[in-house]
Amino acid sequence: AARTAEQAQDIANKITVDLLVSDLQLPQMDGYQLIDSLHQQPQYQALPVVLISASEYYESRAQQHGIAVWLNKPYRDRELYGAVKRLINEAS
Repeated sequence: AARTAEQAQDIANKITVDLLVSDLQLPQMDGYQLIDSLHQQPQYQALPVVLISASEYYESRAQQHGIAVWLNKPYRDRELYGAVKRLINEAS
């Protein structure tokens, strides 16, 4: 697990990532910037993303950044589990 967007990018460059779960508020770079930077890489153009945030949900912005699932804080673990399970099933 990465604690910063930069760590997430480093991990994604070393191993193949099948799903991204990220908070919107990250140090130095927000979740949107992380998602966009990964989606610019050919192997991650269709990377499914779960974004967690205390911020207000804007459907158009979520679609613009390719966010498959938006979870508002506080969220329940079963919500996250269900979203991840669904996205993995859709990908296989």
